[in-house]
Amino acid sequence: MVFHSKTFLLFFALFFPLFLATKKSYNKRIFLSLVFSYVFYGWWDWRYLGLILLSSSIDWFLGLKISETDNPLRRKTLLGISLFLNLGILFFFKYSNFFLSSAVSALQVAGFNVGSVYLNVILPVGISFFTFQAMSYTIDIYRKQCAVCYNYFEFLVFVSFFPQLVAGPIVRASDFLPQLKDEPIISTSNFYKGISLFGIGLFKKILIADLLAVLFVDSFFKSPQGHSALDTLLAVYGYSFQIYADFSGYTDMAIGFALHEKGLISMPL
Repeated sequence: MVFHSKTFLLFFALFFPLFLATKKSYNKRIFLSLVFSYVFYGWWDWRYLGLILLSSSIDWFLGLKISETDNPLRRKTLLGISLFLNLGILFFFKYSNFFLSSAVSALQVAGFNVGSVYLNVILPVGISFFTFQAMSYTIDIYRKQCAVCYNYFEFLVFVSFFPQLVAGPIVRASDFLPQLKDEPIISTSNFYKGISLFGIGLFKKILIADLLAVLFVDSFFKSPQGHSALDTLLAVYGYSFQIYADFSGYTDMAIGFALHEKGLISMPL
């Protein structure tokens, strides 16, 4: 589910009035935000909901344990476990096949014929964003730069909050979590500011990033042979602008949607 799809617009059109109706109740706000965030992520592939739940649970539990001790060695050990598990999950999904193929190639060069080794692993959408966001919490707890979150479901919302779940930006727990406890203030100015930001992000995504990809960048990199040096230079710079506009556009859209419910997310302009 992407921000510029009809599905997401219908999804948000359902979420927003329900959020307005429940904004005075802390428990209902948390429940609603968590359910919609997990529906949003599960729309891509519901089987990977367990992965984001596992990542969140690991760091919530280890954050509690780090906060409970002042022993430097124990704190470092718990932080090390958090880093190892989070980066281990990320490594497995993103780089396992790369290193397996590299190892096979190295063995073949050495004279060992081990055949092809490949893991049928699908890269989960947004895994880098929610992994680093969850991991940043334990790092901040270790550094004593963030208050510990005792509410498990509140922490799940922090990691899975749908406007910035799959494409960022990554927000700090110290900025985000305190706002969950306050009743959101829905103002006309922020509503229109949110619409404006979404429009700017949509422009960057569709009319800059996607247009560059369709008109020039994708076709060049599919078949770079026979192009001039100038074409190559333009393609490299075009790809740079495409990546910037893509991420910047999604960030603007995420901030725009989040500003519709001011007090639920901190993404200062």
